[in-house]
Amino acid sequence: MGRMIVTIRDYSDEYSRFSVEMPDLGTSDLIDLVLTDGSNLATALSGAILGTIVNINWDQVADAGTDTRPASGEAQREKKLRLSWREDVNNRHGAVEIPTADFGVLAQPGTDLVPLDHAEVAPIVSWIEGNMEVGGQSVTVERAELVGRAS
Repeated sequence: MGRMIVTIRDYSDEYSRFSVEMPDLGTSDLIDLVLTDGSNLATALSGAILGTIVNINWDQVADAGTDTRPASGEAQREKKLRLSWREDVNNRHGAVEIPTADFGVLAQPGTDLVPLDHAEVAPIVSWIEGNMEVGGQSVTVERAELVGRAS
C-alpha cells in the first residue's frame, strides 16, 4: 500500500505530519501522482489550515517487514548508529541515523566510534555507498558512531 505524507509547519516552528493511504503505484502512475494528486491535496488543505505545507511526499513499501514488538528491551529509538557521509563531487556532507542500534554488538572499548569494516556495519556502508545519491552524486561513508542514551 502506498501513502502520501504531508508535512506542515506551525507558527512555533514545529512540524507535524499526517498521511493518507493510497493504492500502490505502477510506473505509469508516477507522473500523475507527482504533478496532480499532491497538488490537488495541497489545494484541498489550503482553506482549512493556517500552517505552511512544507512538502508532500510519497511512500510505498518496498519490503514489508513485521510490526511486532522487538524481543529486546534495549531496542530503543534513542540508541542510534550514525553513519556520516560525504558527497563525492561537491563535498557536501550529512548523516544517516539508524534507530535501535545494538550497542552490545557494536560498542568498541573506550570509544563511540565503530569501525566501518565491522561485520554488522560493513553491509550497511556498502548498501549506502552503492545506492544513495545526493544531488545526483554518489556518497562515501566516512564515519560510524553510536549516539543516544547509554542505557
